[in-house]
Amino acid sequence: MPAPATPASPGPYPPIGYPPAHIVVHGPPTSGLAVASLVLGILGVLGGWCLFGVPCLLAVVLGHVGQRDTRHNMKSGEAWRSPAWSSGTSSSPPWSSSR
Repeated sequence: MPAPATPASPGPYPPIGYPPAHIVVHGPPTSGLAVASLVLGILGVLGGWCLFGVPCLLAVVLGHVGQRDTRHNMKSGEAWRSPAWSSGTSSSPPWSSSR
């Protein structure tokens, strides 16, 4: 009987093993108050005068309350809160400001 052949070389690729682990890192949750402030700020810019400035005032109030949520990086949303607050402030009716 002929002697068994020697095994072939493993080739250019490493042997198949376990695939690399996929690590998923989630960021902090988004502040709902910051999102609501942005929505009301956009609504206030588009039709705030028709709605007596209520969306503008709510955008400013929710923006300030949302700032507390995003202050210590427990929730994200600072980038959503800032434009909402500024658009709500700039488009609010003159009788609602304390200037």
